[in-house]
Amino acid sequence: MQVFSTLALVLGAATAEVYFEEDFSGDWESRWKAASPPGKEMGKWGVTSGKWFVDEEANKGLTLTEDMRFYSIVAKMPKLASSKGKPLVVQFSTKIENHQYAYCGGGYMKLLPDKADYSKFGGDDEYHVMFGPDLCGYDVSHIHAIFSHKGENLLKSDKVNLEYSDKNEFTHLYTFEFKPDGTYDILFDLKSKASGKIVEDWAFPKPMIDDADDKKPSDWVDEQEIDDPEAKKPDGYDDIRLRSPTRTRPSPRIGTMRTTASGSRLSSTTRSSRASGSPRRSPTPRTRASGPPSRSRTRTTRRACSSLRTTRPTSASSCGWSTTARSSTTS
Repeated sequence: MQVFSTLALVLGAATAEVYFEEDFSGDWESRWKAASPPGKEMGKWGVTSGKWFVDEEANKGLTLTEDMRFYSIVAKMPKLASSKGKPLVVQFSTKIENHQYAYCGGGYMKLLPDKADYSKFGGDDEYHVMFGPDLCGYDVSHIHAIFSHKGENLLKSDKVNLEYSDKNEFTHLYTFEFKPDGTYDILFDLKSKASGKIVEDWAFPKPMIDDADDKKPSDWVDEQEIDDPEAKKPDGYDDIRLRSPTRTRPSPRIGTMRTTASGSRLSSTTRSSRASGSPRRSPTPRTRASGPPSRSRTRTTRRACSSLRTTRPTSASSCGWSTTARSSTTS
């Protein structure tokens, strides 16, 4: 047995305006009318608190009294509801007391357009929003949230799955809030199960689309960068002296002249090179004659090297939407 205990359609936040609310007390059959779509074997509705409850009167709700049947029932809203400028909240609680592994069923609340006759309302008839749980044992269970747009039913791109612990016979509260900025929130027992932008999670027309008649202008430039016509050389640019890049060359062979009384000879030393610009050093020449050796200053050659550095200047919606309805239903 499935029990819909409370139905509510609320517009707004702190100062919420309630467009529709039902607790199934009193003469509920005068407010709700069962529908009979052709070709369907329909079940009978009832009102009960179920097998267990806290307050028998307060916990009353619509009940499906027969298995393997279709159900459809409609109630007219006392005034129009709209999401324009304010958030619209659809909320109801339900429990499935005979929830078993092999159980399959669902219960949905629909917001309908204003229509005179709903006596044959069925699953294929037009609606604005459809919301509620779809349960089949413990394996396939999720929350449906469907919009109708220009005759097409738009299902959510990603299913709103229920956790294993959510699938039981106890009462649960389902909430669907859609806001004027195009965002939404789906909650299970006041905990968010899914949220985001409506145009991204349903196949609504995107805020911007390509213009099929758009063509490239005749003066269109494909290059990403072009010369700057106002670019000028910096002051003193032409006065910068170019410098040769650093080059490493082998140093000439350097020898030590040794002079004796009988002659002289040249002895070679290690070849070296210095690319860093530091001075190259050579041995000091000495003479061997009478008296102590004389000393002369070390010959030093400095090669100035630097790198050439040149600088080259570089040139260089969301879709708003609203729903209006004069009635709500569960089917």
